[in-house]
Amino acid sequence: MPQTPGAILSGLNAPQQGRTAILAYHNGLLFTVPELPASEPGSDFQVRTWDISDPTDPVELATLGISPMPINAHGYFKSGDYLVIGPNWPPQAPWSFRAAAFGTVTRTDFPGLSGAGVRGNLFQPWFVGDTWWSYGEVGGDAVIELRGQELARWDHLGLTGVIGHPFLLGGLGSLVTRLGAGLAPQGVCVDPVSNRTFVKAVMDCGVTVHETDALFRLGDKTVSSTQVSTVAGETLAATVLAGKRIFYHAGDPRMSAEGYMSCATCHLDGGHDGRVWDFTGRGEGFRNTTTLHGRSGTGHGNVHWSANFDEIQDFENDIRGAFGGSGLMSDADFAATSDPLGTPKSGLSSDLDALAAYVASLGRESLPRSPFRAAGGAMTAAALAGRAHFLSLGCASCHAGNAFTDSTVGAATLHDVGTLRTSSGHRLGGPLEGIDTPTLLGVWATPPYFHDGSAATLEDVFRVAGGETLQAEDGTVASGAYVVDQYVDLNNDDTVHNRAFVFLETQGSRLILAGVDGGAGGIGALEIRYSLGWPSSLDVRVNGVVRNLALAPTGSVPDWRYTVWRSLRIEGVALAAGATNTIELTSSAPFPNVAVDDVLVTRPNEFALASPHRQVLALPAGAQAELLAYLRQLDAQPEINGSPSIFADGFESGTTSAWSATVP
Repeated sequence: MPQTPGAILSGLNAPQQGRTAILAYHNGLLFTVPELPASEPGSDFQVRTWDISDPTDPVELATLGISPMPINAHGYFKSGDYLVIGPNWPPQAPWSFRAAAFGTVTRTDFPGLSGAGVRGNLFQPWFVGDTWWSYGEVGGDAVIELRGQELARWDHLGLTGVIGHPFLLGGLGSLVTRLGAGLAPQGVCVDPVSNRTFVKAVMDCGVTVHETDALFRLGDKTVSSTQVSTVAGETLAATVLAGKRIFYHAGDPRMSAEGYMSCATCHLDGGHDGRVWDFTGRGEGFRNTTTLHGRSGTGHGNVHWSANFDEIQDFENDIRGAFGGSGLMSDADFAATSDPLGTPKSGLSSDLDALAAYVASLGRESLPRSPFRAAGGAMTAAALAGRAHFLSLGCASCHAGNAFTDSTVGAATLHDVGTLRTSSGHRLGGPLEGIDTPTLLGVWATPPYFHDGSAATLEDVFRVAGGETLQAEDGTVASGAYVVDQYVDLNNDDTVHNRAFVFLETQGSRLILAGVDGGAGGIGALEIRYSLGWPSSLDVRVNGVVRNLALAPTGSVPDWRYTVWRSLRIEGVALAAGATNTIELTSSAPFPNVAVDDVLVTRPNEFALASPHRQVLALPAGAQAELLAYLRQLDAQPEINGSPSIFADGFESGTTSAWSATVP
């Protein structure tokens, strides 16, 4: 569940060394305090802040594991399909989240690793039980959960390298064994005295105790286990409970082929993973994972950004497709109902119906409370003023009713509000004519925004628009620039759109995009997707007009791998009508080493379509802040979303009324 900004999220001890790591999260920054009370004077126990706010590479926080070895402290985090290991901190060296030498972070690809959570939230899919026996001798193990029904023991030396140089070996890792851990394990710890492993299996309502002493000391993979129940009585209805078990059950071959993918893979605890997925192969496009909280299944209308499913049972299509499962209904019934907008699947499979019942149970009460409200839970004065702006601008024409959406079940209600771009793709393999209106309830907790995650913040919602995406490799390269299209899926962690990019390696390297369509002509914008290891600069020339732009490092680790990408948006770009425009990107700094993936061109017609959002930019800064305050305080508490016509007579100028006084 999202935490209150600034709150301490966790305090964890490594009693062997008296270390504590205290984590707090506030405004995209992670705060840590490693304490060494028994250490020598001058030892480092300063507060550290790590910037994890970049939505293009969200880091979902996991429990910080501290090695009892005197010179090592390791943090283990989940980032996409990677386990992020580090930083390592010898007392004699500074601790830096993305520094070279000792303070490095490595990312190791574990295809079976799962358990994503909302970016910035604390959750516990792994506990690290390091067992360093003495300096120079390693019995190190990382005990890590898999989202299905197993936990894995990883050789710690394989994960972190050799003593004193924990990342020297590149963090390749080696799997020792996999053990059954119950259904939906979400917490693991190792008793340092008995070497027993305890696993909290949420959907089994109990703890599994593994006798792992011989496994850790001798490598004996014969491990006995005991199940301990921790729940005396179940509060969920039987059908909802059955559906929740299916939701998490990656180990069921009907759900997934390899035992680690389930609904909870992207929607842990019914939430969202904060990531954007490329569903082009499913007949869709780039899609930002939505939370299931507050939506009551189809209570807000069809599901997904393109409204391509009209019942939760349609997820049978994903189970049989992307998950590789055999399915929860008979082959004959699926053949007759495979069109997600055709013949209903409801009533044909008790398991699918149970799954739908669980998702439907995630109603408004499941939404997290907004930390932006006043201490007593009421809306602030700024938010109440923002409510008036929301209505006077006509936002309720799409974000309508008390659910703040005009989405419908069956025939879709889609709107083109200027956010569509080339990568938005299709709807069920056909044209994508618009986007289903998302609810605004709980919107404070669900960045990034828009169907493709192109708006990193709520502020960006009012600025960012779509357009035509031009792949860099389709342009002309000159003066030392070249196309990289080999092994990018491996070397760049498959983060590159279309698996090709242009590298501006030397000063003066150029990428030229000619014949660019400017629509009817007028003022537009550009958005450059790039990756960079250190500060640089770029000259952007559009039809002869040059702008010099400073480029910030994107945070790839190591910095030369180009695995983390950012988008730099340039407003106020003059475009000529038709396919007559030329865009040139020239590296202007010595040793630039800039990787350019693609360039988005927003034309005046996209800006016109985006006017329902961009009209907010015309408000005074104070009014914009009030509107944002209102949006950030929409949560599970009742809020009457009135019609814009209520305020047609200037009623909004009043400071009190029976209506506004009784609504939080």
